[in-house]
Amino acid sequence: MLNLSIGVCGIVHTNKHNVLLEVNLSFSIVEIATKYGIGMKMGGNISNLVHEKYASKQKKEGIVFELVDSPLDNTANELFAPEMYGGQEPLENRMKRVECLLYEILQLNNVTHISLIIGDTFEEEEEEVFIVVSEFRKVITEKYKNNAFFEIFAKFKILPHQPFPQ
Repeated sequence: MLNLSIGVCGIVHTNKHNVLLEVNLSFSIVEIATKYGIGMKMGGNISNLVHEKYASKQKKEGIVFELVDSPLDNTANELFAPEMYGGQEPLENRMKRVECLLYEILQLNNVTHISLIIGDTFEEEEEEVFIVVSEFRKVITEKYKNNAFFEIFAKFKILPHQPFPQ
């Protein structure tokens, strides 16, 4: 059964925390999202569910956001729908757009990594999987191929490059 409300939220983690930096970053992030045809809600524009879970992290970790189908939508139903429900654009192409968005955000000054949660409840208990941004599309499409019910829940920490072993 297809989950009828696919939510995608996360945090753009920064190494500095001040309002001016976050405002400037948010403008850059929206510009990148627009370039790839992806809606992005941040700050006071995020849904109540995401706000309740992550607003406290905004001040100390970075910018809380939601990915949505377009600036007019509240969900990522089309963007993250399985192949059979995704309209005319193949899943691989949609995930390439998301991967490009994430890659370009990670190139911005002061951005260290991105936490991303895909699902409908945004539960904290799920273990965070570390991936390099260039693996995002492959990992997500594999998750869909391996899930008979097309109900995807995933929690990622997305890095700009492979971390050095500690």
